[in-house]
Amino acid sequence: MEEETSIDMPMGKSFSFKEIVLIHLQKILKLSCVELRGGYYSIYVSKNGEEREIYHPDTREELSNGIKSLCIMLEPKFDEPAKEQYIQIEKKLELIKTKFLDASSVQETVVLSEGFYLLDEDKLLLETFRQEKMEIYFEMLSLLSHLLARMNYLEIGGGVF
Repeated sequence: MEEETSIDMPMGKSFSFKEIVLIHLQKILKLSCVELRGGYYSIYVSKNGEEREIYHPDTREELSNGIKSLCIMLEPKFDEPAKEQYIQIEKKLELIKTKFLDASSVQETVVLSEGFYLLDEDKLLLETFRQEKMEIYFEMLSLLSHLLARMNYLEIGGGVF
């Protein structure tokens, strides 16, 4: 089954860097237009009566990953304002990660998936971390939008939207 966020890219066609960036931005915008929620499992019963567990990904993580990958693609093109903003955003991300890891009862150096956090307090901390992280990634998307405007990537037929 094809995901709603897929983007048709014909095989054998060459794309400029700008086109690749704009295709990726289009995918990010599609991801941002859905309910942003945590991942979860649901059980489906097939036609022959078998139960099957299906995982529905965390849409916040999908969006964050999309924004991060666009940022990585554009990082070599960052101007001074973008570089300064990016450093501040990365500091915010590191700060909320450290805050979460220090408060969690699980002794780890990375944020793990929800199944590793058994205490309700840890699950609440994880949810708070993910929400804060999403807000910071929206800041990163804003940074990228302004950068793309300065690079004239958002011009359409001579005008800018």
